Amino acid sequence: MTKSKKLEMEGMPVNEEAERALLAIVQKHPRVLEEKLIHGWRPEMFSIPAHLHTFNAMSAVYRKTKGIGFNAVKQKLIAEGLLEEVGGIEGLEIFWRETNDNLTWAVGQMAETYFRRQAIVAANSVSRSALDKGCDTLEIRQHVAKTFKDLSQMWTHQRRRPHKEQLNATVDWIAAQAEITMEDRITFGIPMIDNAILGITAPNYGVISAPPSGGKTALALQLARRTAKKGKKVAIFSLEMDSVELYVRLIAAESGVHMRHLREGKVTPEEGRRFSAAVAEMVKWPLFVSEEKNQTIEGIKSEAYEIKAEYGLDLLIVDYLQLLRSPSAKIQTASDRQVFIAGVSGELKTFAKEINAPVIVLSQVNDDGQYRESRAIGQDADVALFVIVEKKQPRCIEIGKARNEERGLIVPITFEGWIQTFKERSAKAVE
Repeated sequence: MTKSKKLEMEGMPVNEEAERALLAIVQKHPRVLEEKLIHGWRPEMFSIPAHLHTFNAMSAVYRKTKGIGFNAVKQKLIAEGLLEEVGGIEGLEIFWRETNDNLTWAVGQMAETYFRRQAIVAANSVSRSALDKGCDTLEIRQHVAKTFKDLSQMWTHQRRRPHKEQLNATVDWIAAQAEITMEDRITFGIPMIDNAILGITAPNYGVISAPPSGGKTALALQLARRTAKKGKKVAIFSLEMDSVELYVRLIAAESGVHMRHLREGKVTPEEGRRFSAAVAEMVKWPLFVSEEKNQTIEGIKSEAYEIKAEYGLDLLIVDYLQLLRSPSAKIQTASDRQVFIAGVSGELKTFAKEINAPVIVLSQVNDDGQYRESRAIGQDADVALFVIVEKKQPRCIEIGKARNEERGLIVPITFEGWIQTFKERSAKAVE
């Protein structure tokens, strides 16, 4: 039984993903050790001995060589008789393959999980004191006061980051951006949009909106398809269409075979070859589709947590927001519904930070172009795209909100509905 599983069975929270991410960051950016950028963090926050052993070996190697090489860390663990404790060479290689590079998230998650463990320990200590018949009530009250005061001070110290640390972390983040290409980012394949918003990044909360049948699902699937083709893990929660309908659209886009031909099951020999080639590639995609119709926000979060824990998760799409079911029977009026949708939107924005992955929701709009049922959707969004559909007018996509661009940029597009693909007008989409 692994240490993490044992802790979970004992009721102690662990976060293996955050610990792996921190070790990966340390080996890629060892300066975090020298400049003590990890404020409020301590080695005892590791819950898994293998991770602590690896961290100590990395720290020792860095103190000696000012670098952290795989072979040097391996030899250090061998010298201390700990290589097998960390899972051997395969176990060590995990930290060199880990792609999560968000130091703030990793440290925050480890600090929170450590605090929860300490809170459980403190509560157990108070319980034992209260059950001890040899302790009078004054001693118990003093013990309770001191225990939870110490716990509160520990939490405050962990969460308060000094100005220098925040500034240094920002400088490091800016430097890291120079190494990231547009190909590394999550993009739509529409250059004007991708360049304007600098792609979709974690933990963005994005909204794609359009009138009914305006193309919001097609645009979201274009994002999902391009992301999955790069080997990134994508989860789609489809509250409207079943998986067959979604995959027909994806196959049409990937193969270039007319969607109607696929629906009729009648393709030419050439289309059949393209169809087979597309399916052979698509089967390799790390794509997860949930087609449960009566989903609640709690159901989506639970399933997404499971996917992330087992496979990893780089992009989450919800199609579409207004179809989410409320678990409460009290929501009956339009006003109740508005409050519910606003709450769900805020919860999904927070969820993006919790799972450290972009969350993209689709939303219908009213006849006046406003988000249906709640304007809070747009207020919560980091990125908001509107598919503009007007009679006898070419389609456009408006960037209603983006952290990297002034709002209101309108991108002229063409929509090839037969293969469910958006392209810039007079320019080919990046493939």
